[in-house]
Amino acid sequence: MSLSHLRIPHVVFHSCSPTHTRIEFYREEFLKVRESLEHQREYFSEQAISNVECALTRILGELEHLTDRHDADDIVEAWLRQFCCITRADAWCDPRQVH
Repeated sequence: MSLSHLRIPHVVFHSCSPTHTRIEFYREEFLKVRESLEHQREYFSEQAISNVECALTRILGELEHLTDRHDADDIVEAWLRQFCCITRADAWCDPRQVH
């Protein structure tokens, strides 16, 4: 029996560039902050929640442009540290899943 009539889907493998990988890592970390904020919603005013969500949305939108900077890691680390101080997102992280 000939297999020439079977259609085999063409699979394309995309290699992830280091920049893309770093952007995705940053994105995941900021999404963890957002999740932590959501878990603690009852402890913050609506205005505080709105301000943090606005800042997170802006940061998530600028991540791709930020990684072009030579000091991107330092900037993102400082931002994450500030957000974690507010939301204690690090307390929600599973230590076995730390990047």
